[in-house]
Amino acid sequence: MKKFFIVMMIMFGMMAFNGQLNAEELCGESIYPNIQSPHPYGKAQKGTPVWSYTIQKTGAGWLKVHFKDFYLNGNDYVELVDMTGQVIETIRGIDVQCDETSKFKVIPGVGRRVSFWGPAIDGNELTIKLHRVTNSRRGWGFVIDEVGVGFEPMDDGYAIESICGTNDLVNIKCKDTATQNLGLRVGRMYFQKSGSWYLCTGFLVSSCSGHFLTNEHCISNQTVTGTLQVRFKYRYTTCSGTTLDSYTTYYGDKWIKDSVSYDYCLLTIKNNPQNTFGYLQLINGAPVVGETIYIIQHPSGSPQKYSTSTVYNTTANGGKDLAYMADTEGGSSGSPVFADIEDQVLGLHHYGGCPNSAVKMDLIYEGIISYICQ
Repeated sequence: MKKFFIVMMIMFGMMAFNGQLNAEELCGESIYPNIQSPHPYGKAQKGTPVWSYTIQKTGAGWLKVHFKDFYLNGNDYVELVDMTGQVIETIRGIDVQCDETSKFKVIPGVGRRVSFWGPAIDGNELTIKLHRVTNSRRGWGFVIDEVGVGFEPMDDGYAIESICGTNDLVNIKCKDTATQNLGLRVGRMYFQKSGSWYLCTGFLVSSCSGHFLTNEHCISNQTVTGTLQVRFKYRYTTCSGTTLDSYTTYYGDKWIKDSVSYDYCLLTIKNNPQNTFGYLQLINGAPVVGETIYIIQHPSGSPQKYSTSTVYNTTANGGKDLAYMADTEGGSSGSPVFADIEDQVLGLHHYGGCPNSAVKMDLIYEGIISYICQ
């Protein structure tokens, strides 16, 4: 409690100094066990795993494992099972042998062994089950050398809130179909920096190569990009519902470019999610005071939300930002700010503080247009 109080005092001191707060949100920490399958692993009866291990962390909101020296034969596979007994991910040996074809961000190791992060799985319990299918020879197995452990709940006070008056954030499913479709191109991000896990928001900006835009203060190098996991269609099924839709998870691929001055990062996501969800159009033009804007976001890592306001001024942050009173929270960093008339992206949200603000998209556009397909 004392440590948390000191951190909050520092954050409030920062807000008093410049009235602005980056809206990245701390959402977890890593632990470093030494969990190993048998080397090599043997056989088992049909339908029975060769080896199984359960990780339990009381109070955790999610768990995420890092595989090191992973090598399974052919169609031998690992199942990642959540606390309800549901198989969330199945990883075959053949699925991760090539970085170009694997949906994970694979790092080659010695021989044919590879390292990669599995998905973040909701709940405080995760079971890893190893199954052998190939009879020709035994595979080596794997090591789990790191586990990301998420805080529970996501919005428990770690968030830096920037609710400007009454909280006007609403579920995306409360909006019209066209707006909901735009939200399909906006994803919730998990990523790791210096042993801790964070939440931000980002969005697809290109018809090719999985180009994805977020803030530099979220992601600034290839190492962090390699830990990135993005959920698209992470929303409730109805306006007032509590049942999640069938979201899809994609993984970070390549860091391309960033700018500290304009607080953006352009990267790619593996397996071309734009082919499924589409992408957002960018406005290479200046905002106008008084025009209506709206933000599609994942505040505090929550299922997708929507807020709206008007442009308060266009001179914030030394003239780099447009400001507004639209509600955001920690985790909203990297959200697209739309011009209501065009339904295209006018700014990249990055500061809270009421007014909240976004980097003007015309300042970012010139820096990234040569890399993307718009």
